[in-house]
Amino acid sequence: MTTLRSVLALSFVLGCGGDDAPPVDAGPLGMARAETVRALGEEVVVEGYRNFVEEARRLRDLTQAWVSSGADADREAAAASWDRAMGLWQQAELTLVGPAGAMGTTPGGEDRRDAIYSWPIVNRCRVDQELVEQAYADVDAFAAEAVNVRGLDTLEYLLFHTGEDNGCAPNASINLDGTWAPIVAELPARRAAYASTAATLVVRDAEALLARWDEGFLAELQTAGAGSTVYPTAQEALNALSDALFYLDK
Repeated sequence: MTTLRSVLALSFVLGCGGDDAPPVDAGPLGMARAETVRALGEEVVVEGYRNFVEEARRLRDLTQAWVSSGADADREAAAASWDRAMGLWQQAELTLVGPAGAMGTTPGGEDRRDAIYSWPIVNRCRVDQELVEQAYADVDAFAAEAVNVRGLDTLEYLLFHTGEDNGCAPNASINLDGTWAPIVAELPARRAAYASTAATLVVRDAEALLARWDEGFLAELQTAGAGSTVYPTAQEALNALSDALFYLDK
C-alpha cells in the first residue's frame, strides 16, 4: 500500500493545475504527469489485479477442497482466503478505471467490475433461490446469470452464513411452495458447490480483466497525451484516476 499511497498523493499534486493550467502535456509538469500515469498503470493498477487474480485462484482451489471434503475446516480456510481476496479487491477499486469501469461513464469502461463484485447490487434471497434451483451446477451456463447471484458478495454469503434460514420473505416462492425445507440438510453441500462455481467465475472474470490491461489498455493509459485514443492528455488520465477515488467516500 506504500506505493499506492505515495503515487496517488503525487497524482493529486500534479493534477491540481487550476483553471489557468495549460491544456497540453508540455514542460516539466507535463512530463511529471505522464510519468505518474505510467507508474500508476503498471505498479498500482495492473499489479493490483495480478495480486487479486493470484488470491482468487487460491480461493477457487479452496472452495473445491470444501466440495470434496465437506469439512467445516475447509470452509473456514476458503473464508479466510475470501477475506484476503476482498482486501485486495478493495485496493483495486481505489483505481477503478478503464475496462472495470462503467460503460458510457468511465473512459474505456466495459462494465467488468460488477461480475467480480456487484455491491451494492446484492440480493440474499436470490442466492437462496439459486441454492434451491441448483443452476450453478453448470458453470458455463451460470456465467450468464445476473451479477447479484455470483461474485465476491455471493461468495461472502455462501462462505460465512451457516444457518438453516433463508433471506427471502415468507411469501417468496421457496417458502410458500415448500421447496426450501426439504434441502436444509443438504445446505452445507449445496453452498460448497455453489461457492466453487462462484469462485471459478470470479477467477475467469478477473483473468479476463487483467488480460484486457496486459493486451492493450495499459498501453492506452501509459500513452495518455502521446497517442492514446482514450486519454488525449495525461491530465485526463489523472482526472480519471482521481474520479475513481470517490469510492473512498461511499
